[in-house]
Amino acid sequence: MLQPNGYVYAITPFLQPVHMGAYDFTRFTPLGHRRLFRRFDAIEAGPALGVGTVAAWILCSFLESIPTGRYGRNLGRALGLLFTPGLRKLDRWLSGPAHIDAAGGVFFFGSRREEPIPDRLILKEYRGGFAR
Repeated sequence: MLQPNGYVYAITPFLQPVHMGAYDFTRFTPLGHRRLFRRFDAIEAGPALGVGTVAAWILCSFLESIPTGRYGRNLGRALGLLFTPGLRKLDRWLSGPAHIDAAGGVFFFGSRREEPIPDRLILKEYRGGFAR
């Protein structure tokens, strides 16, 4: 149990490929992640993995999905790993609404509070680019 004035730090997946096989159950949007921690005041929160990383995963998965045989899939995976490091590095410089809405994962760092934050206030924290 967390102490009354304790802190929480969490990273959860959002737009990610399956990474735990049959035990991969949960994804959180940035606001869904914020709501999960509604009993905490946010100190800092945002994308943990950016849209460049998501684009790299998609390209790797695409290249791996084209061939049907094991050798072809391994070749596709190798090509994906060869061509995508630059996309992942772009995460450092990308920002803005699309970067939030297409994050690979989100993080939250906060301090415990007595009462949960109401959903209407959490909704006001949305900074993505999706039109309301």
